[in-house]
Formats: sequence, structure tokens, C-alpha cells
Amino acid sequence: MDSNNTICSSYIYSDSHLALLIKYDNDLNGVIKFVNPECVDVINSRFLVAYRKAFDVDKPEEFFQFGYGGIPKIYGLMDMSAVEDIGAYAVRNLPGLNLTGDNVVIGFVDTGIDYRSPVFLDRQGRSRIRYIWDQGEEVYGKGPTVFGYGAEFTGEDINRAIASDNPYEIVPSRDLVGHGTYMASLAAGLENLEDNFSGVAPESEIIMVKLKSAPKILQDFYYIDEDKPCYSEVDIVQGIRYLVQKAVQLSKPMVICLGMGTNQGGHDGNSNLELYMEALSGLRGICFVAPAGNELGGRHHYSGTAILYNTHRGFGGERDGVVEDTSSKNENPTSSFGSETVEINVEENVLGFTMEIWGNAPGLLKLSVISPTGERQDGPPPNESTGIIGDFVFEGSSVFMKNVVVESETGDQLLFLRFDKPAQGIWRIEVSETVNQLGGGFNMWLPIEDFIGDKATFIMANPFVTVSSPGNGRGCITVAAYNDTNGAIYARSGRGFTRKGRVKPDITAPGVLVKGVFATSSEGVLYSERSGSSVATSLTAGAAALMLEWGIVRGNNPAMNTENIKQLFIRGARRTKENFYPSEIWGWGILDILQTFQNIRQ
Repeated sequence: MDSNNTICSSYIYSDSHLALLIKYDNDLNGVIKFVNPECVDVINSRFLVAYRKAFDVDKPEEFFQFGYGGIPKIYGLMDMSAVEDIGAYAVRNLPGLNLTGDNVVIGFVDTGIDYRSPVFLDRQGRSRIRYIWDQGEEVYGKGPTVFGYGAEFTGEDINRAIASDNPYEIVPSRDLVGHGTYMASLAAGLENLEDNFSGVAPESEIIMVKLKSAPKILQDFYYIDEDKPCYSEVDIVQGIRYLVQKAVQLSKPMVICLGMGTNQGGHDGNSNLELYMEALSGLRGICFVAPAGNELGGRHHYSGTAILYNTHRGFGGERDGVVEDTSSKNENPTSSFGSETVEINVEENVLGFTMEIWGNAPGLLKLSVISPTGERQDGPPPNESTGIIGDFVFEGSSVFMKNVVVESETGDQLLFLRFDKPAQGIWRIEVSETVNQLGGGFNMWLPIEDFIGDKATFIMANPFVTVSSPGNGRGCITVAAYNDTNGAIYARSGRGFTRKGRVKPDITAPGVLVKGVFATSSEGVLYSERSGSSVATSLTAGAAALMLEWGIVRGNNPAMNTENIKQLFIRGARRTKENFYPSEIWGWGILDILQTFQNIRQ
């Protein structure tokens, strides 16, 4: 075992090895003995990345040998006159404010950036992109590595490339998807009056982490098509680690903008990525912003109806640390749970998919899977953390069912299902509680829309508790999307609250058909109009940069961090009499940075 990044780099791109994100809580020797990795990269006193031989996809139980949390979750992209709507023009033009993001950095962990675009230049024609860290194997060795990954390119490199006839010979990093470029343009794009375009913080600096694609073994394990952009939780954490180090190195405040999400995890803010962000969110000058997701219309969430749990708030749930007594909302809060059958429609020619069922402690669940022809397979014993494979002979299908009695981060029960070659038709999941437990119940999630679409959907889906992670975390500002032209919520914007009843989303911002830059060609800047919660997130990231300029750069609030900015945005949010706040749909209201400063003045 080695802990040298140079040596670890030989495993990063290896198909025969897998990077695990392990929460070791300062017990390095104990974890090394338990995991027996080939190489270790220690992130901080709580998390490390362990590289070890890859597991066998045909033996899914192997993936759980170091706990559910150690399996890297897979994240997908959350897309796909807004600047004036959030009040950014006003705070840029008011003489007493004149905020533009000067001396603030906005960091992105995304698909890369088209550094050639003029929207990323300053008024003197030099690039405002301070660094690009491209994690990809294709640039490995073409610049300094970071944590053994890819290559880092500086602002000097980028300016030389822009001035060159062959820019990609100097900085060979490209954004082939266009998502990262678009996000950066909304948050920090230079104003172009001719094209009627401007980012929110047009003088802020930019650092882009271009994520490498998730390893093939994880894509195979989760049945994600090769053409789908998807990224490992490990690489996202490393990207955040890099950005925070750069903020310290530059001695500048930073907004960290994430435009991706997942349905994996307990939707309670306790995934490894969310815990890592939470630990950093209290740092002075750091602000995390994340999307609420686009899962409302996907029919990928189910909440048990015969349960002692209020779908909107959560029975006995936590709302920002306050336990809410919802027993009055249940007609018979001491009745037994019984059983419930959940129906999933599976289309033809589906290679496979995964699903997670999260119970609410202290309840204990058992399950059975029933195929479209009526063949039945019972799951593992509810009180044993074990996995079994149920074969459905008539369908030629199989389902791996893993029971985790006490999941390490939540304390709740997790039932993980992996369907292999599921036959077309209605599959039924019969869930029952083995004992009468007050506060029992369950939630089910299928993969996000971008990964599975309508290939597998719940017949009786529930639209609430559909905020994707990391948006369920405590350490970020979670943003829902709405249409600023008609005032309606975006039809797919994820709804809260979290599974444990904490208020999410926090705020709502424009996210429907918003104009941004996605590429640059020989003919000039190429614009597109996109919709999604990541669009709203990038606008909010720009607004957060203006707050950091006012608070830290100008000395009005030197201790400003994620929570400070979140609360200021909440206080300044626009709210209507028609809605109840906090709302599962709107959070605390619509972002209005001008109103935020008016409240500060008062």
C-alpha cells in the first residue's frame, strides 16, 4: 500500500481498479487494515480515497463489503432577462453598491469550459479563468497533475493558448458537452450589449474542474448507458478539495457551484459528498450552491401511503433542527403498518436498473419481488445485513436484493435492488413491516431522469421528497427553478423536503429557457436557451459572488460563509400571499439580491 499521489495515479485510470470514498474518521491504520487498498489518498481527517482491485459486477455483493457509503455514487447533469429578475443589474449599477464579483472566484466542478470564449475575458482582453484542472486521462502528462489526475493549466497558459493559432496544443482541455461553459457564462459571463447577454458577476474570476467520466465498472454496476455524462462521487470530492485549496492559495473568497445530482442515497443530507461539503461550508469565504434537481416529472420516487409518515413534512421529522409533531395529521398514529405493494412499469429491452428503499428507524422492513408473470422471490431476512439473488425463470431476469439493517450514516434500514434484464411489464414490490413501530414507513427512488428516463417508472409516483443530492445537504444553498416570464415553477424542479423533513430547497431562481453561452466557433459565440435547476444554480452562484464581494472583499462582513449568505438570501426572498413558506416547491421564496441589500440597509 502506498499513499503517494504519483503512484496512485497509475490506478486512477485503470479498468482493473476502483476508487472508493471512505469515511475513516482519523483511524487510518484501522481502515487500511480493513480495506487493504493498493494505494491511499488522504483528503482530510475524515475522508480518504482508497484504490483497490475492482469488484466483479456479476457479484454485486462485493460492492457492499466496505459499507454502502463506500460505493461511489454516480451523478448526472441537472439540465437541460433572468439576471434582471434576481436584482443583479440593480446592485451592479447602484452607486453605493456597484457589485460585479471583483476579487471573488467562482469555482465549478463540471464538464469543462471553452476558454476561448470572449465572455470569459476581462475588459483588457485577458482571460479571467485562473485555472483549469482537467481530470481526464487524455491530458495526463501535458501539465502538472493534481492528486495524480490529469493536468492543471494556469491563466498564463490559457492566455498563451488564446493568442495562438493552435490553442489546443497549449491547453488541450475542451468542453465537449457544453454544460460547464454554459454554467460559467451565466454566473460570470462578461456583459455583451450587442447580444443582450450578461452573467451575474461579470468581473469575477473562474476556476474550472473538468470531471473525468465515471469508471466503466460503476457505469456497468448502475446500468448507465455509455453515452450518458456521468461522474463519480470520488472525483467530485477531489474537485471540491482542489477548489478550496486554490481559494486558500489565492486568498480570495470563492463560490463553489455544482450543477449535478443523483437519486442515490438517503435524501437526508448524509451522503459522503454532502457531509464533506458540510464540513467545509463553515469556512470563511466559502459558499456552496447546488441544484434541487429535475426529478418532479420523472416518476422516480415513491412514498409509502399506508405508513405513519406525512409525505410533505415527515412524521416526527426534523426541520432545520426542530422536531415537528405531526401526529395530529394521522388519523390513527398507533395503527400497525401492514403491507403495501408498489408497482413499477418497465419498458421493453431494458438492460437493467437499480433502486433504493429507505426505511425510517425504528421500523424494520421486509420485501418480496413479484415479476410480471406472477413469479415471486422473497428478499433477505429483515434483521440480517445480507444479500441474495432472486432468479425469475420465466422472464429470464434476476434481482439482487441487499439488506443493510443499520446504514452507517443514517441509522436507517436500506434495501438496495439491482434488476438485471428485467422483463417488460409491471413489476411489484411488496413491502411490509415486521413489527408495529411508531414512525415506520419507507421511500423508494429509481435513478435520475437522465440515466433511466421512462424505462422504469412508479405507477403511483410521489412528487415530493424529490430534491436530488447533494441538494439535500446542510452545507449548501439548494436552488429550485421557475419561469421568470410567467411566474410559474419549472415543471420538473425537484420538490422537498428531505426524507427527515428538513427544509429544502432553500431558494428559487430563474431556470426556464435562460440564454447562455455553450461554445465558441469561428463564427463567434454560440448561445443556447436551457432549462433546469442547474441553470437556476448558476445564477444563484453569481449572486453569491456579489455577496462575497460586498461582505469579504469590501469588509462589510468578514466572516461571511455559506450559511450567512443562505440566510441573507432567505430574508430578501420575494414571497407571495398565495404560498405557504417554507414551501416544498419554492423553499423560502424567489431570489432577489436587491431586496437582500435593502433588508441589510434597514
